[in-house]
Amino acid sequence: MKEGLSRKVFFKACPDYTIENLSDALENLLDQYSETLPQKGSSVLLKPNLLKGYKPEAAVTTHPFFIEAIIIAGKKRGWKIHVGDSPAISSVKSVAENTGLLDILERHNVKLIALNKAKSYKCEGKHFQIAQQLDNYDAIINLPKLKGHQQLYMTAAVKNLFGCVPGKRKAMLHLNIGDKDDGKKFARMLLNTAKEVSPVITIIDAITSMAGNGPTNGQPCHTGFIGICDDPLSLDLALLKELNGDLISDPVYRCLSHSSEFSNSKEYQSNWLGDKPNLSSFYFPTQRRPISFHPFIIIRFVFRMLLSKISKPARA
Repeated sequence: MKEGLSRKVFFKACPDYTIENLSDALENLLDQYSETLPQKGSSVLLKPNLLKGYKPEAAVTTHPFFIEAIIIAGKKRGWKIHVGDSPAISSVKSVAENTGLLDILERHNVKLIALNKAKSYKCEGKHFQIAQQLDNYDAIINLPKLKGHQQLYMTAAVKNLFGCVPGKRKAMLHLNIGDKDDGKKFARMLLNTAKEVSPVITIIDAITSMAGNGPTNGQPCHTGFIGICDDPLSLDLALLKELNGDLISDPVYRCLSHSSEFSNSKEYQSNWLGDKPNLSSFYFPTQRRPISFHPFIIIRFVFRMLLSKISKPARA
């Protein structure tokens, strides 16, 4: 994704979301990248998957206890932490509230950020948009959830950074290019978005994952591990290998054969710190099905957002 990456992928078993087990596994992983992590006093944005307001056990979003463990580890290192995302058809506050994350953030005095202000950037002769708020931080830490994906085969590190595209613009990109050229155009856009966001590190929640037809309709399954890498694409490729995925079924991987820019990500080094858990409960979608956002859904969401702003009581 960028020069100077080590592309070293480390995995560590973690049986559950108890803070003791999470902290032990995370510290072991963070030690592998101690020289890459943000310095004391750095402003850091944690970017989890806050797709929709499902309960944590549904495995749709990054588990709130996983995020809490990162917050604790980051504060111990002196980071100034915010948490942010931009769901396509919802508000980030409602998702955080419904998942139980909002209570955790309030307890740790961590601000929730809606990545809703757009700035433009040019890539391959075209203009794209990404959240302007990213410029306010010294470092971005990517916190994806491992899930099968009915359109993209798998959603993990690269796809999670699509959440840095402000809200409804994601829906429009799905409408405009979601299935063109057998998904490769959409995959290329995802890779360019990940490159533009350029997270300093990615730490994936794969303790309870979603098998099959994600991102919301798959089956929660216990995979029992956490992974880390400074290159989101290398992490995704390592995950596909560990989970016995079919590389050719992944549009992002197929996109690499047409691009030398991202091909170095295939030269990753993958290691398990300790024993590898049983991953046989995870499975990928058997049929690819593009995700569509009907225009009526987008219009309804915009109407509800405007209505909430109109009906909000004025401050004294």
